[in-house]
Amino acid sequence: MLRKRTVLTVIILLAAWAVQGSAGATPPRAITAEDSLFGVSKSHLFLLRSVRDNLETHGTTLTDILLVAKSFETGREENAWPVRRVMATGDPFTSRVPEHVKDHALQSRVNPYDILAAHRGRPLADTDAQRPADALLQNWSTEKTHSIGRWTNKPDYEIGRQALAEQLGASLATVRRVLPAYQDGYDPLLKAKFPKRENCQTDKLYFAPLQDRLAAFIRLHCLDTDEQVNVSIYVAVPVAEMD
Repeated sequence: MLRKRTVLTVIILLAAWAVQGSAGATPPRAITAEDSLFGVSKSHLFLLRSVRDNLETHGTTLTDILLVAKSFETGREENAWPVRRVMATGDPFTSRVPEHVKDHALQSRVNPYDILAAHRGRPLADTDAQRPADALLQNWSTEKTHSIGRWTNKPDYEIGRQALAEQLGASLATVRRVLPAYQDGYDPLLKAKFPKRENCQTDKLYFAPLQDRLAAFIRLHCLDTDEQVNVSIYVAVPVAEMD
């Protein structure tokens, strides 16, 4: 009887250690970058870009926020400003380590509303973006292009996949130009690639009126499974060339 109890005790202890080990194991590095509509002027779309990094920990999240201005004419991110860097720490598995939030001081930190006012822009809500179904548009991808339009055989807006990938890469580079990596060493954000069309989906659209046309911006939700980088970034899509 004593032997059975001893064996049972050992089994319970081993199970407890296994649970604690899985909970305490170092998780993989995971980064998300997400754009939200913030404002619009006569020449630029203003986005708030939030980047969250778990820094390979269970209980830490570093959040970087920057304001980005995208040109209607060129589609490029012509300017960007740091808004906030916040470190939140805590133990999600027990209550032994309460959450602690630290706001890091940033040089040239801005109030995004001041920037928008200086550009004579008006605020936008993220709900001002449309979903493809709401806009009565279809979006489709091939190995060479990404398109949106009213008919599949005649897209209204179209971008080559290489140009699309370059825009996404430039957007992630903007983040590090404005808010350098918190830690030295390998940076998955700058290594992320999105070559597979099945790893990218259009989830939102925004159209800005110009003199002779509408400037189209689509928010692409893409995942790099190798680097564990998940992005939802607005890219500019040019008007499709007529045959």
